[in-house]
Amino acid sequence: MGAKLARKASMESNTYNFDLSYEHDDFTIDGMIGNSKSEGGTELTSNYGQTIGQFEDFKGTYDATGDVIAIDIAKKHFDASDFNGPMSVAGWSLKKQPNSDEESYAQLNLTIPVELGAITSFKTGVRYADHKVKQTTENAILGDAVIREATDYYDGSVSSAAGFYLPNPNYDLMIADANAAISGYELHKPGYGTLHEKNFAMYAMADFSAEGIRGNFGLRFISTDISSDYYALDAFGNYADNLSTDKSSYSDVLPSINIAFDLTEDLILRASAAQVISRPNYSELFATSALAGFNDDVPGNEVLNQGNVALKPFKATQADLGIEWYFNPNGLIAATYYIKDVDTFSSTVQVKNQQIGIEDPRLIAQGFSRCGVGVYDCWTKSERINANGGRIEGVELQIQDAFDNGLGYSANYTFADASSPASNYPDEIGVFSDSSKHTVNLVGYYEMDDFTARLAYNWRSEYMIRELPGFYGNREHQPYGQLDLSMNYQVTDFMKVIFEVVNLTEEDSIQKGVASVPENIKDRKLNPEFYANYPAWSFEGEARYKLGLSFTF
Repeated sequence: MGAKLARKASMESNTYNFDLSYEHDDFTIDGMIGNSKSEGGTELTSNYGQTIGQFEDFKGTYDATGDVIAIDIAKKHFDASDFNGPMSVAGWSLKKQPNSDEESYAQLNLTIPVELGAITSFKTGVRYADHKVKQTTENAILGDAVIREATDYYDGSVSSAAGFYLPNPNYDLMIADANAAISGYELHKPGYGTLHEKNFAMYAMADFSAEGIRGNFGLRFISTDISSDYYALDAFGNYADNLSTDKSSYSDVLPSINIAFDLTEDLILRASAAQVISRPNYSELFATSALAGFNDDVPGNEVLNQGNVALKPFKATQADLGIEWYFNPNGLIAATYYIKDVDTFSSTVQVKNQQIGIEDPRLIAQGFSRCGVGVYDCWTKSERINANGGRIEGVELQIQDAFDNGLGYSANYTFADASSPASNYPDEIGVFSDSSKHTVNLVGYYEMDDFTARLAYNWRSEYMIRELPGFYGNREHQPYGQLDLSMNYQVTDFMKVIFEVVNLTEEDSIQKGVASVPENIKDRKLNPEFYANYPAWSFEGEARYKLGLSFTF
């Protein structure tokens, strides 16, 4: 045991936006044009480590039968004196990852008031955006590395939770020595990729209003062209010298309607229906192919990770029906039934022990074979796909009120039954990611002229976290609730004192495996630590306190 990553990162962003508006008796025109650009990323990543402790230090018990792996070993407090010899930066870890993101956009809207029966206005508009993203990885060329005693890089100990203490690192010295060991950089082709996305949207909408009813209806047309540059991977594990480009496109027409009925003076019935989309994350769209664990010293960690520029957006047809009762000027009770039929979304397919035509030379040298005697072409293959199907149905309940003495409250509860075919996921659990069946939010507050206080409790039932491809895998986060406190006091017209506490009760984050063990272990899709009820990850909760001053000039 014993390794420490030291990173240095920075980011710079600039946004320029110009708004325009023109009002005429018969119409109104408004719009905007602008550019947003950011550059930055990791300036340097380095790794310092050395074997720490002796074999006898780690004797004890490791109990994985509960929600958290309980570790009770001979020694729990380590400092720099426990490292086994001098250390220097690990050459394989040295790299930088500069990235850039830029979008130029323009939008124009036209509103025309009309008197056509219940229709009160027509609105139409267009928007165009040109978005460019680039990711780069450059591996360092190692020169003469600085070798130091562990006591130079580590001083004392720091709590690592669960009763353990580990050596406290000197990050500034680690970064300085890592820079001193670098003689140059070379492009890491699997870590290079670009995206160029051109989005066009056009909409038309009509507002209507009559006695006891109001709303709008319309259509939205969207069109996207996207391309990704990357270095292609051949069947021998080599990357091409020249860039390749993958392209894709999609378009859609999305209708929507929203209606509000005044049942009484203080009772409103609302209904809506629409088709909606949400584009995939850029990190999923890069068309790169990366061989993780290829030709290293760790057998059994070989993974082929593949992106997919042809991913379609999340698309759903949704509708809701709700009723709102305003029982006083500040009070509201509401209930809403909603439903979403999901057409497409992005997911990951992962299969272990696959032959892809590339043999790992280190496996051959070590004589290590996972897929059969003499088989050194043995990979976990992971790629992004367009998944299909799913349904989300549920109810939202809400109540809020405020009193003349400054006290107030709000509470809401959401029930969501979110199911999707199990075949869409490597863990074969048929629920959407990040969706809890039960969610509760409770807020109490006090507001006076110079002082405000807010106490908020947010709780959700278990939900799936999916981070394949990658080390963290797919697992289920257990029910979690967090209590936060914030207070502000206006000392003068120009100065305010701020006090905040996040996770006041120090709740822990518990994450467990849920996938069933497949009958054919050879074709299993997940590592054993993500099988049902295995305590995959746990994070000891901490309360975070903030005290500050805010000045207004």
